[in-house]
Amino acid sequence: MRKFLSFIILVFLPLFCFAAGASDILAEIATIIRNVAIASAVLMIVIGGFKWMTSAGDPSKISDAKDQIFAAILGLVIIALASIIAALVGAPTPGGGAPTSPGGPGGHQPPILPY
Repeated sequence: MRKFLSFIILVFLPLFCFAAGASDILAEIATIIRNVAIASAVLMIVIGGFKWMTSAGDPSKISDAKDQIFAAILGLVIIALASIIAALVGAPTPGGGAPTSPGGPGGHQPPILPY
């Protein structure tokens, strides 16, 4: 338990130090959760493929491997749809933000003067 708390502190402490507000902290936590979920799904696809390759033709093992791969792909689709829905609703998405114009929020860009 102590190692787990140390890990959590080491992962999330930089968020609190460099974040400007609560929304930034939540966006960073959402980014971490999304990245871990994507990595887990890819790992589950690889493990399912390994199970399929080592099934030696056993139909029950092949079926289990296919189910695992399908579930991992479904998880990736759900992660992608969640990000798309959050962007459509206007919620802050992990790794993204509102695009700004070249001149800043107002769109005014200072004139370029020749030397």
